[in-house]
Amino acid sequence: VQMPYSASLGAIMVNADGPISKLSDLAGKRIGVAGGAIDKSWLLLRAHAMAKGSGDLAKTASPIYAAPPLLNQQLISGRVDAVLNYWPFAARLEGAGYRRLASVSDLMQVMGMPVAPPLVGFAFPRSLAREKPKLVDGFAAALAAANEMLRSSDAEWDRIKPLMKVRSDEQFTALKRRYREGILQSWTPEHKVSAARLFEVLNDIAGDKLVGTGTRFDPAMFWPAED
Repeated sequence: VQMPYSASLGAIMVNADGPISKLSDLAGKRIGVAGGAIDKSWLLLRAHAMAKGSGDLAKTASPIYAAPPLLNQQLISGRVDAVLNYWPFAARLEGAGYRRLASVSDLMQVMGMPVAPPLVGFAFPRSLAREKPKLVDGFAAALAAANEMLRSSDAEWDRIKPLMKVRSDEQFTALKRRYREGILQSWTPEHKVSAARLFEVLNDIAGDKLVGTGTRFDPAMFWPAED
């Protein structure tokens, strides 16, 4: 089962004064992609482009797959026109003056997901929850307490700022803001609906390469199992 943790998602970043002003402008461009050819965000961007009649960006653009820090440097040096990167790296670019063309959560809303499902969580065997419920409940409580501290206390962020290795106050502010956006205030049936829709979209475009043979969406995989 999975314990949802964060709904902070990545983003497509471009030069603030560059020629790309909308998602359809990505056709024909060099797009840096974190996570490889079956990265969930990249598949979602491809599905969005096809749904909007812009074609499959895997064919109409030039995707370049690389590690997240390298992709940021590629955008800064002008070797790519846009990057689709994980949220901490997108936030660092944002703090350095680059522009968010769209977030992954923006793509999700267009593709029929009422809320952004968390793509980050903690997986553990269901037997652990049955055999040691206090351990699992205690871990969940500790996560919630830590997130509440980071949501409400700027002083805590100032305390951990040296560990973040930011290059400017703007980067620090962007990272703090984007992290806080992803803190789950609740876990609702809408999140499960969105997760099911996301699975459907990703399965349609990537199929067995992503989810394996015969895999289906199971809402009971989320902890707690009952709403």
